[in-house]
This record gives sequence, C-alpha cells and structure tokens, in this order.
Amino acid sequence: MAAREQPLPVRLDGLSRRYQHRVKGEVWAARDVTLTIAPGEFLTLLGPSGCGKTTTLRMVAGFEPPDAGRLWIGDREMGGTPAHERNMGFVFQNYALFPHLTIGENVAYGLRVRSRPEAEIRAAVTDVLALVGLAGYEGQLSSQLSGGEQQRVALARAIVIRPGVLLFDEPLSNLDARLRVAMRDEIRALQQRLGITTIYVTHDQEEAMAVSDRIVVMNRGRVVQQGTAEDLYHRPASGFVARFIGRINALPARVVARAGSGVEVESLGRRFSVASAPEGLHPGHDGDLLVRPEALRLVAAEDPSARFTGTLERVTFLGEKTELAVRCGGEPLLVLQPSAVASVRPAVGATVGVTFDADALLVLPREEGT
Repeated sequence: MAAREQPLPVRLDGLSRRYQHRVKGEVWAARDVTLTIAPGEFLTLLGPSGCGKTTTLRMVAGFEPPDAGRLWIGDREMGGTPAHERNMGFVFQNYALFPHLTIGENVAYGLRVRSRPEAEIRAAVTDVLALVGLAGYEGQLSSQLSGGEQQRVALARAIVIRPGVLLFDEPLSNLDARLRVAMRDEIRALQQRLGITTIYVTHDQEEAMAVSDRIVVMNRGRVVQQGTAEDLYHRPASGFVARFIGRINALPARVVARAGSGVEVESLGRRFSVASAPEGLHPGHDGDLLVRPEALRLVAAEDPSARFTGTLERVTFLGEKTELAVRCGGEPLLVLQPSAVASVRPAVGATVGVTFDADALLVLPREEGT
C-alpha cells in the first residue's frame, strides 16, 4: 500500500445540532461538544442510544451541518466543506457495500471517484485487501461473504484512500459476540499499525474499553466525562458514568462529617470513611455509596471483617466468574468472584457477610431519578 497521509488532529469547538420534534419541540441531539483528538489517537464516543454520539460523528464527517460551533481537521476549518473533501474514511454500521459490485470494485470506489490511475487503483486494492486478510477476494460479491468478511471489506474501502481521519459508527453491532471480540481486536491492531486518527462510536462499554486510547462519555447530547478506561472506571465523576461504565453497587448514604478531602458516611446503619469525595458534599447531604461488584467478598456472617450481613438470594455461574446476589438491609448487592473462589459457597437463603477494602469505596451526590 502506498505511503499514507499523515494523521491529522481534530478539534471540535462547541458543535451543536438541534431538531424540531413534533411532540417534544426543540431537541438538542448534540450540544456544545468540545473535544481535541490528537494525531493518531483512537478516541471513542460512548453513551446510550440518543445521547448524541452518532450525530457528533456525522457532523465531523460532514453528513450533517452543525447549528453552532466550529470544526478543524488539521489546521483547516471545515465550515461549509463537503464530506468528500474532508479526507476521511467512514465505516458504517451496515457496511454500505454495493451489492452489484465485486469486492475489488467496492474497495476501489473511493479511488475512482478521486480519478486515480487504474494501475495505482489495482495495486492499492490488492495491498489493502491483503492488509485486512482478504487477499484474492477481488472478484467475489458481498453476498458471498460472511458478516466478518463484509466488515473487513468496509474497513478496506475506508483506508484505501489513505485518510487522515478514520470514523466508525457502531461497526460491530451486526456481528455475533465472538466475532465482535475478534474484529475489535483487529480494528485496534490495524489502527495502531497505520497510525490513523480515529473516532469510534459505540454503546458497548467493554468494546470501548478494549479499543480506545481515550473514551468520551456522552449523555443527553453533552460530554459528561472523558479519560482513559481506567479513569472512567475507577474515578467516575457522576453516578451516570459510574453506572454506565461497568457494573456497580449503589447504596443510599448520608454524609455525617467532612474529613479533609474525604467524608464520613452512614449507610445501612453502618459508618464508613471515604478517602476522597466531591467538594460539594457536606454533612447532611444525601449521596450514593458506590462499590464495584468485584471489590466485594463473601465471608461468614459472624466474621468480624463483615461490613454487612444479608441473605444470599441468587448464584449465577458464568464460566470464569460467578455472580452472587445478596440482600442487605433491603438493598441488593451484587458480588462478582472468580468461579474458582466462588465454588465453595453457602446455599441460597443462607445468611452471609459481605466485606470489602476501604479504598474500594466511592461516594457521589445523589442524582435525580436514582
């Protein structure tokens, strides 16, 4: 494959897009989205359906005009620049392959639109199909390929033009679970090999954590937090992010004292110290005491290390891990343990203790609706 374009930085400054809904009135699909993506970075927009991630991606691609804000690709502002002049590759959710064209013709399409010489097109198509593991597939039709192979064709078509930026919109949602894992690893490995600046959209938290240098969490059209997977998982800035990234137990808590950068809280009749808490939490405030399921451990009910006692309500074997549901003081707690550890356990209905290390706790202000 010929030398690629240099990866480009991308900057979004207050990008917004609104629609007029017949029932809801004015709806902001994306509002004041401000981001900087470094050259060669793999950034993922993550959030629930309707959060604005795809709208943001489509504004970057030039498929939808923003109602406010500005966009730069490299040092060039994109205001009014049509999609085909933005030097971007786009991989769609449904692959968008032309069924009447061969695989070679599908991959060559972008180069032909750019009026590249035929010899260059043939060489580039051969090289890129080999790169994605489809050497010799030039004469096949898309209907003759599996879902994973069609995904590779869509990826080949996007990168054959040697883009400065590569965009993905839920590219793996049509694949089965095993193939999704394999393809996400392939996409990440190829992106690192080529060094293309990449913006990737998904609602799958595990997928986002597996492929990204940085994740941007969106909700109701806005960016609510951004950072590495580790940042978002261990240091969520809100209850929404804590619940959306992975699984978490949230117990009602009342702040009873402020202690430096931390707080003392009461939850289910017990008092706990949390080393770090938001500055806005003060004595008398309601909050949520948060702890990840894998940070919890079952112990005997009479064990002095038990922080809570409760009833074991459910045990679910999931291969390498086992879920244990415990009801403590009327609140559900999910305990997640390696199956080798959980293989010796009390019977459902037994009274058990639950313990955890103090540094596993987080506390955040109570959010409306939770």
